[in-house]
Amino acid sequence: MTGTPSAAHVGSYSAITITVSDGKARASLAPFSIVVTAVPTSTDPLPVGTGVATLTWVAPTTNVDGTALDDLAGYQILYGTSADALNQVIAVSNPSVSTYVVENLGAATWYFAVIAVNATGNTSALSNIASKKIS
Repeated sequence: MTGTPSAAHVGSYSAITITVSDGKARASLAPFSIVVTAVPTSTDPLPVGTGVATLTWVAPTTNVDGTALDDLAGYQILYGTSADALNQVIAVSNPSVSTYVVENLGAATWYFAVIAVNATGNTSALSNIASKKIS
Protein backbone atom coordinates (compact mmCIF):
# COMPACT_ATOMS: atom_id res chain seq x y z
CA MET A 1 0.00 0.00 0.00
CA THR A 2 1.37 3.40 -0.93
CA GLY A 3 0.11 6.95 -1.15
CA THR A 4 1.06 10.57 -0.87
CA PRO A 5 -1.15 12.86 1.18
CA SER A 6 -2.12 16.28 -0.13
CA ALA A 7 -2.40 19.58 1.75
CA ALA A 8 -6.04 18.65 2.48
CA HIS A 9 -4.80 15.72 4.61
CA VAL A 10 -2.64 17.76 7.04
CA GLY A 11 -3.43 16.66 10.60
CA SER A 12 -3.04 13.84 13.11
CA TYR A 13 -4.56 10.42 12.60
CA SER A 14 -4.62 7.79 15.34
CA ALA A 15 -5.72 4.19 15.86
CA ILE A 16 -4.98 3.26 12.24
CA THR A 17 -5.14 -0.47 11.61
CA ILE A 18 -4.32 -2.17 8.33
CA THR A 19 -5.86 -5.57 7.70
CA VAL A 20 -5.36 -7.90 4.74
CA SER A 21 -7.25 -11.02 3.82
CA ASP A 22 -6.94 -13.70 1.19
CA GLY A 23 -10.54 -14.75 1.70
CA LYS A 24 -9.55 -17.49 4.14
CA ALA A 25 -7.27 -15.84 6.68
CA ARG A 26 -6.79 -12.29 7.95
CA ALA A 27 -3.75 -10.50 9.32
CA SER A 28 -3.62 -7.04 10.91
CA LEU A 29 -0.89 -4.65 11.89
CA ALA A 30 -0.91 -3.21 15.39
CA PRO A 31 -2.71 0.15 15.52
CA PHE A 32 -0.46 3.12 14.82
CA SER A 33 -0.67 6.89 14.43
CA ILE A 34 0.64 9.31 11.82
CA VAL A 35 1.01 13.05 11.55
CA VAL A 36 0.74 14.64 8.13
CA THR A 37 2.56 17.96 7.94
CA ALA A 38 2.60 20.53 5.18
CA VAL A 39 5.88 20.98 3.34
CA PRO A 40 6.88 24.02 1.30
CA THR A 41 6.51 23.85 -2.45
CA SER A 42 9.59 24.04 -4.63
CA THR A 43 8.84 27.73 -5.32
CA ASP A 44 8.63 28.70 -1.64
CA PRO A 45 11.89 30.02 -0.18
CA LEU A 46 13.10 27.87 2.70
CA PRO A 47 14.20 29.64 5.85
CA VAL A 48 17.54 28.37 7.21
CA GLY A 49 17.12 24.99 8.90
CA THR A 50 13.67 24.23 7.53
CA GLY A 51 14.50 21.95 4.62
CA VAL A 52 12.82 18.55 4.55
CA ALA A 53 13.55 15.18 2.99
CA THR A 54 10.94 12.45 2.71
CA LEU A 55 12.42 8.96 2.89
CA THR A 56 10.56 5.84 1.80
CA TRP A 57 11.85 2.28 1.98
CA VAL A 58 10.66 -1.30 1.59
CA ALA A 59 10.63 -3.43 4.72
CA PRO A 60 12.94 -6.43 4.46
CA THR A 61 11.38 -9.89 4.58
CA THR A 62 14.55 -11.95 4.95
CA ASN A 63 17.68 -11.81 7.05
CA VAL A 64 21.09 -11.40 5.41
CA ASP A 65 21.52 -15.21 5.53
CA GLY A 66 18.27 -15.72 3.58
CA THR A 67 16.14 -16.93 6.50
CA ALA A 68 12.72 -15.37 7.11
CA LEU A 69 12.78 -12.13 9.08
CA ASP A 70 10.19 -12.60 11.81
CA ASP A 71 11.36 -10.24 14.53
CA LEU A 72 11.69 -6.83 12.86
CA ALA A 73 11.51 -4.17 15.58
CA GLY A 74 12.12 -0.97 13.62
CA TYR A 75 14.71 1.04 11.73
CA GLN A 76 17.50 3.53 12.14
CA ILE A 77 17.76 6.39 9.68
CA LEU A 78 21.36 7.53 9.34
CA TYR A 79 22.08 10.88 7.71
CA GLY A 80 24.63 13.64 7.38
CA THR A 81 26.22 16.08 4.95
CA SER A 82 28.75 13.51 3.72
CA ALA A 83 28.04 10.05 2.35
CA ASP A 84 31.07 8.89 4.34
CA ALA A 85 29.88 10.41 7.64
CA LEU A 86 26.24 9.58 8.31
CA ASN A 87 26.62 10.81 11.87
CA GLN A 88 23.04 11.66 12.77
CA VAL A 89 20.55 8.94 13.74
CA ILE A 90 16.78 8.79 13.98
CA ALA A 91 15.30 5.70 15.64
CA VAL A 92 12.01 4.48 14.19
CA SER A 93 10.59 1.98 16.68
CA ASN A 94 7.52 0.97 14.67
CA PRO A 95 8.37 -1.77 12.14
CA SER A 96 5.26 -0.98 10.07
CA VAL A 97 6.57 2.51 9.25
CA SER A 98 8.23 2.75 5.84
CA THR A 99 8.16 6.52 5.26
CA TYR A 100 9.71 9.24 7.38
CA VAL A 101 10.09 13.01 6.93
CA VAL A 102 13.40 14.41 8.16
CA GLU A 103 12.87 18.07 9.02
CA ASN A 104 14.96 21.12 9.93
CA LEU A 105 17.69 20.45 7.39
CA GLY A 106 19.97 23.38 6.58
CA ALA A 107 21.20 24.32 3.12
CA ALA A 108 23.54 21.50 2.02
CA THR A 109 23.49 18.20 0.20
CA TRP A 110 22.24 15.64 2.70
CA TYR A 111 22.86 11.90 2.48
CA PHE A 112 20.54 9.24 3.93
CA ALA A 113 20.51 5.49 4.54
CA VAL A 114 18.30 3.11 6.50
CA ILE A 115 19.11 -0.03 8.48
CA ALA A 116 16.62 -2.54 9.87
CA VAL A 117 16.79 -3.48 13.56
CA ASN A 118 15.44 -6.75 14.97
CA ALA A 119 14.00 -7.42 18.43
CA THR A 120 17.42 -8.30 19.89
CA GLY A 121 19.07 -5.15 18.53
CA ASN A 122 20.89 -6.77 15.61
CA THR A 123 21.01 -4.58 12.52
CA SER A 124 20.96 -5.17 8.80
CA ALA A 125 23.51 -3.93 6.34
CA LEU A 126 23.24 -0.27 5.34
CA SER A 127 20.77 0.44 2.55
CA ASN A 128 21.81 2.26 -0.58
CA ILE A 129 22.69 5.87 0.19
CA ALA A 130 20.34 8.51 -1.21
CA SER A 131 20.90 12.26 -1.29
CA LYS A 132 18.94 15.49 -1.49
CA LYS A 133 20.17 19.03 -1.99
CA ILE A 134 18.52 21.63 0.24
CA SER A 135 18.95 25.19 -1.05
